[in-house]
Amino acid sequence: MMKQKAENGQLHNEQGTSRETSYELLRILAMCMIISLHYLSKGNVLTSLADSGKMNAAEVAAWVVEALCLPAVNVYVLISGYFGRSGSFRMSKVIRLWGTAIFYSVGITLILGMTGNLTTAQGTMAVSELTIYDWMNVVFPVVTEEYWFLTAYLILYLFMPFLNAGMEKLSQKDFRRILISLLIFFSVAKSVLPMQLPTDHKGYDVLWFVCLYLLGGYFGRYGCKVFERLWSSALLYLLSALGIVGLAFGARHLYLTKGMLADFALTNYFYTYNHILCLTASIGLFGMFTRLHMKKQKLSGCICYAASCTMAVYLIHEQLYLRYLWPKWFGVQKQAGSFMFLPHMLVTVVCVFLVCTAVESIRKRIVRCIWHRR
Repeated sequence: MMKQKAENGQLHNEQGTSRETSYELLRILAMCMIISLHYLSKGNVLTSLADSGKMNAAEVAAWVVEALCLPAVNVYVLISGYFGRSGSFRMSKVIRLWGTAIFYSVGITLILGMTGNLTTAQGTMAVSELTIYDWMNVVFPVVTEEYWFLTAYLILYLFMPFLNAGMEKLSQKDFRRILISLLIFFSVAKSVLPMQLPTDHKGYDVLWFVCLYLLGGYFGRYGCKVFERLWSSALLYLLSALGIVGLAFGARHLYLTKGMLADFALTNYFYTYNHILCLTASIGLFGMFTRLHMKKQKLSGCICYAASCTMAVYLIHEQLYLRYLWPKWFGVQKQAGSFMFLPHMLVTVVCVFLVCTAVESIRKRIVRCIWHRR
């Protein structure tokens, strides 16, 4: 395993690459925000925007939190693009991530089955009751997109050498033109046209990840004026997130009063990763951490280690049969419609992150021991 150490606020390894600890902290925050999104959606805390009933302040607040956390997925990919241009491609990383996904998908299924907690839409069942199609989803979680984020990320990773080579060859002018064209096609068009576009996959695909990776690469090479001031980045993030809320509730009002914009109200259209406001919120959140510098070596080491476990945190809490179970264990749905969901969400998210990180730490140690014995 590669030896790593924190030094002057940066993480250095044997290959001479470095990552500012502030971005590793952002990676941790992004994963916590992703857990928060799952808390709200899979815990049934969000009231449907198409519901004709009047929402109370707590229900509106839940949608505000949803908008504030929505940029997390984009930010995760932006970080990869920001540093990916200076990294080296390793097929071993693809194999390792793929193997980790299978390990948790199969392992958690077996554990839940043996403890009587294997639950599906039809109710609790034994492992022996799983069909061949159920096992295909469990054993091949990447190709069946049970982990859609990992599927898109791994495909993106395979494209990274080509994308990095292209970024090195292009002039800044051509790079900017291509990037703007891609963003217009995949983000701006769907955001301004009052219709559902057939090419719009709401950011749940590798093509959107390619756009984000290139954008992160551009920021890494040429910077961004928004990043020069902390307040400008924070303002961009907050105003964009509030803009998502405003558009969503505006569409809801028109749908309920005039029957207009049904597609937008019924599908949470504005709460999508490739919406222009989600993109600008992501840029703002990313920019806030360019002004943050970590100087304590011990703290940097802890942050960098926790950041290395974030993908496993995703793989564990989003496992096929666990993703709807842990919100029940924490009693998430009981908090719906009350402002108590805010402190409850904070505690739940921290607990989920810490437990998953601890599980991944144990797995890493076991793998390390087995590897050294060989």
